[in-house]
Amino acid sequence: MEKKHSEKAKIRLDHIRCHLNEGYDVDQIVGLIKSGSGDVRACVNSLSSHTFASAMWSWFENRDIQNFKKWLSISGQLRKYSYGIKTDSSGALGKQVQLMAPLLSDDYSLVKWFSEEDDSAFNLSRAESPKHIDFFAYQVILAIRGEWDKLKERCEIFLSSPPVSLRKYVPDLEFYSALASGETDKMSKAIEVIVSPKFLSLRAGSENGYTDGLISTFAVIYSKIAWMHGFQVNIKSAYVSEEWLPVIPLESYDLYYYFLNE
Repeated sequence: MEKKHSEKAKIRLDHIRCHLNEGYDVDQIVGLIKSGSGDVRACVNSLSSHTFASAMWSWFENRDIQNFKKWLSISGQLRKYSYGIKTDSSGALGKQVQLMAPLLSDDYSLVKWFSEEDDSAFNLSRAESPKHIDFFAYQVILAIRGEWDKLKERCEIFLSSPPVSLRKYVPDLEFYSALASGETDKMSKAIEVIVSPKFLSLRAGSENGYTDGLISTFAVIYSKIAWMHGFQVNIKSAYVSEEWLPVIPLESYDLYYYFLNE
């Protein structure tokens, strides 16, 4: 699997390189945002994706953890700014995936904001029914907040009778259950299932143009949340960079784009 990862990673890095060097006009996008021309929210989200690509390049090409976290924080701040224009309308899984940037940036205030704002972004009635993907996706919010009793209870409901359409998320709920109980070994085992070839294939559609073949977004999110709560899961996989897991905030976080300060 390591060889396959290396081959896919090279293809993905080539894609990121082309995007950063040739395919994206930052000045034009910022100008459109400044002038209020066209779909401003789409421009902001596009810029968020671009800064996310910059973060991935900083790490996978240069092993620069400082710039990696800086760009992830900016990406998250842009997504936050987008929410201020209009509450995010992506699906429940999309909202979960978007949490990776704030989490890995170690920007506590940003993580806190998303863990609270997503109450309004999620369809909370659907999030209460284990038949819906929203139920599964909302678990990540409870996990970040450390609402262990509620997290555990919902895991038990889901795992007692997993809906056929959501069975591929059983390892995720097993992770959450172990997290709520503080069982580090069980957390690690659940994440190891998620980075197995079978589950990487099942989750491929949830990766984006800057992560596919490089990481497992789900496994990274869960590993980081575990570390954030003091549980040092040990995942030996090329799809989870162990250097990302310790919670070490930058000395300061720069908003970078002037309009984020307004």
